[in-house]
Amino acid sequence: LFQNLFRIVSDLCTPEEALLLARAGIDSIQCERFTCADLEETVRGVKAVNAAVQVLAAGGVTGENAEAVAATGVDVLVTTWAYFGKPADIKMVVSA
Repeated sequence: LFQNLFRIVSDLCTPEEALLLARAGIDSIQCERFTCADLEETVRGVKAVNAAVQVLAAGGVTGENAEAVAATGVDVLVTTWAYFGKPADIKMVVSA
């Protein structure tokens, strides 16, 4: 009954760790501050071992590089970039 409610997710640092965890049957892996080249390598390797594993890209994902990171084939982008955006310059005019 509860097997679909719980997922095992791990944060990792290298493509080699990702392959090890994919072989072990993990549900999702979060790639912390991987280069786009390392993300592409990791996605290809993980999906070849276990296509059901979700690959998340985290750390350093911004509005400027999100398209390139997404193009690596990851399933999810994780970012806090939106919290650190530039403030808007808003002007209000009150008239009768």
